[in-house]
Amino acid sequence: MTEKAAAVSTGEFMLLRVEIRGQWAVQSMGSTLSCLSDLYEMRWLLGAIASTLAKSGREGRVARWLMGEWFENLRGLGVGEGVGTHGLGLLLDPRHDRAAAEGRRFRLWRLRYESPGFVDVVGLGVVIGHLKDLILGLMDRVEATPRNRLEEDRLRLENAEKYVALVRTIGELSERDLRGLVSWVDVRQGPVIEVIRAGLVGKVSSEVVDAEDVRRKP
Repeated sequence: MTEKAAAVSTGEFMLLRVEIRGQWAVQSMGSTLSCLSDLYEMRWLLGAIASTLAKSGREGRVARWLMGEWFENLRGLGVGEGVGTHGLGLLLDPRHDRAAAEGRRFRLWRLRYESPGFVDVVGLGVVIGHLKDLILGLMDRVEATPRNRLEEDRLRLENAEKYVALVRTIGELSERDLRGLVSWVDVRQGPVIEVIRAGLVGKVSSEVVDAEDVRRKP
């Protein structure tokens, strides 16, 4: 079983380490972590909605209403500011509220602010796996992209679409909503692209961490 598959099957927490190098401005570090946090929470919410609908067997009208509520919040910006507190709250089993809250939280675990250094963040394994893939995809695309603005835009949108591919399995969404979600992801991967292009990001890796250690850490 692969590392990601194990995390998916057991609901384990994973640590994502991003090695940093060169001169990082404090503002760049802050904006990068903020965007990664938004991307993490959005993908957690997407998985939670898909899982809830699958377990409840509710489709069609309920799915469209739920996603409509979500996108209204998303358009207002931000995942963290009430997204999912309408429809998602009605569909989640109250007995799982604690587990859901733990999985939704994106944690800054350790930061070694030097060159070379690293940033460690922790979250639910399956979501961390998708976030890692997003970053690696950006690294591959930045390296492979010729100095052509149109080609660069196409590749970064392709990366954003891959990150939210799960959304196509949820209800019946309009193309407008899909484009809006992809655009939202693209905006938030922008600061990550900037630091990658500047040569400030090194190796990206992940490992399973003990759930009790995660719960004990403030």
